[in-house]
Amino acid sequence: MQPGHTQRRILSGLTAFLVIAAMTGGMVPSYASQNIDQGSIRQIVFGEELTGFAKDEVFYDGNDLIIAAAGTYQLSGELDGKLKVSASKEDDVTLILNGVTIRNDVDEALEVRKTASITIVLAEDSENVIISGTSEDSAQEDGTDASQEDAEDSEEEDASGGAVHTHVATFITGEGSLKVEGYMNNGLQCSKDLTIEAGNIAVSAVHHGIRCKGTLTIFDGDIQLETGKDGIHTDGDIEISGGHIDADCYGDGIQSEQNITISSGTIIIKTEGTYKHTGSEEDFFGAPGNSRGGQSSSNTISEKGLKAEEQITVNGGTISLDTVDDAVHSNAVLVIGGGELTIISGDDGLHADQSITIDDGTVDIQMAYEGIEANQITVNGGDVSVISYDDGFNANGGSDGFGNFGGGPGGSPGSRANTQAAESEDETPDLVITGGTVYVNSAGDGLDSNGNITITGGCTIVDGPTNSMNGALDGGTENGGVILISGGTLYASGASGMAEAFDSSSEQCSFLITFPGTFREGMDIIVAMMDGTELFRHTVASSGNSIVFSCPELVQDETYVLTVDAGDEIYAYDLTMEQISNSFKASADGSVSSYSAFSMQGGGFMPGR
Repeated sequence: MQPGHTQRRILSGLTAFLVIAAMTGGMVPSYASQNIDQGSIRQIVFGEELTGFAKDEVFYDGNDLIIAAAGTYQLSGELDGKLKVSASKEDDVTLILNGVTIRNDVDEALEVRKTASITIVLAEDSENVIISGTSEDSAQEDGTDASQEDAEDSEEEDASGGAVHTHVATFITGEGSLKVEGYMNNGLQCSKDLTIEAGNIAVSAVHHGIRCKGTLTIFDGDIQLETGKDGIHTDGDIEISGGHIDADCYGDGIQSEQNITISSGTIIIKTEGTYKHTGSEEDFFGAPGNSRGGQSSSNTISEKGLKAEEQITVNGGTISLDTVDDAVHSNAVLVIGGGELTIISGDDGLHADQSITIDDGTVDIQMAYEGIEANQITVNGGDVSVISYDDGFNANGGSDGFGNFGGGPGGSPGSRANTQAAESEDETPDLVITGGTVYVNSAGDGLDSNGNITITGGCTIVDGPTNSMNGALDGGTENGGVILISGGTLYASGASGMAEAFDSSSEQCSFLITFPGTFREGMDIIVAMMDGTELFRHTVASSGNSIVFSCPELVQDETYVLTVDAGDEIYAYDLTMEQISNSFKASADGSVSSYSAFSMQGGGFMPGR
């Protein structure tokens, strides 16, 4: 490749970054404003004599190469030692990696100190490799991988051994590739802010893949991570506005001690031990008291997908999470305003200690212990689907562990121990649905709140529990909570043992009906007006013998027809809305009677079935 061509590509990349920074309102780092011309690039070929440098600018110290002056350096060749950049605090340094292999068996392979900033440019079509330690360093005496050690024995974050360790603001760009292997500690480690604008970056490390103590900003690039601890771990914010991230981790996928904001890009995260659900729920989640994969609940390793101490905001992007622990976890607030999330989780699909708000986007929780859990849950829009072993939605600010399941399938009423309620500012738990589409298929409660459930819009469908100790709707009436509806459509079916209806103070008519037998998966439930106009139709996904239904078309003193289409037999019931909230008991001959007491019924759905 001609040097002039490489230089033009660098200028193009830096110009693109300036445009992106301006569009996003971001601050322009000092390195992006450097005036790089063709004559400014200085060539270094590892293994060849250094020419054109003052003895205190670039020099070898044993096997290590030291760069001690500001400037732009194009590097190529192989170095068995350390590349160390240590200029003055006022100097900016740019490294163009154009086919380098840097290998250090005992320490960092690339170390940057004292400079104002460092820019790493991956030359177009170049392949670059940086390695610290050896594969033997990651093995235990018993032959197991070091990445499997307990989190309590984790590394000292500032210890030497990170393959790339920068102590200054760092910017990575270019159209080449960089392979980082950290056998001693982390892969890419930055003590200040780190910005990735482009490049194909593959990191494998026994500890964190990318460790940043400042803000991590990802504009673009293809980032592959295989790690013994977290894929990405920052002390500052994480901002992702593009690119492709694929992380396979033994710890958390992406973790911030502050905030995570995702506006675009593709993110794929798998945590160690994850696998597709092909057997029973116990096979998937492990025995009671254990996490998925049979790990003990005393395991201190966090294996979440997205995790933040403060707020997580998702406004775009395509995100796929397959995790042992919570797929998305905030210790404060989670806001989803767009994007597509596909989730398989051994614990919660979405969890926030304080609140979860879904305004738009697609959330597809294909399997989780509990689907969505927070003290305050609000769905204003979007398309939300949840399949869960326990509760679909759980507004309680409950615990995030696997002990004391409480209201798991077949357990006692309620949900897992509410040990974090005090952390949610003592607010009355609220589950509010104002719009969007919500689907829940749960073995535990469908919509569960230790306080209130309020429906004002949208379309909500619950294929609820088949066991009598859970309900399709479970409000916190014991805590003074109510279940109210004033708009939208809600259908919730399941076992009748813990069935609850909407409160009579609701503004929209509703009914609860229980049957003498059981409707089963595949049967159609139809609600229609007396003239045959269908208001609602649903093919049930789980068996049950109770249905709660409400829609804006239900009017007091009018009669409607509820039909159960069992294929070769059809059963119809005339239901008259005598009051806002109606309770009916169905008989085998198609008649109904009003009632207020709930009782469990048994047997097949109807005689002859």
